[in-house]
Amino acid sequence: MLSAASLRRNRRIAYAVLLTCAVFLPTVDPVSLALEIVPLIALFELPVVLAAIMERAGLR
Repeated sequence: MLSAASLRRNRRIAYAVLLTCAVFLPTVDPVSLALEIVPLIALFELPVVLAAIMERAGLR
């Protein structure tokens, strides 16, 4: 399992990978690219927040 700290440490790498994935999705302009990358970043950040909550609660 990954800890919240390890996810936070690798955030820049994850964002670069997500941006690369969004570039390969069918897009025409920067606005569409932004609309594709925002949900991808949210899907990355949600587990970071959930991992931190679970670590504080001692559920890990």
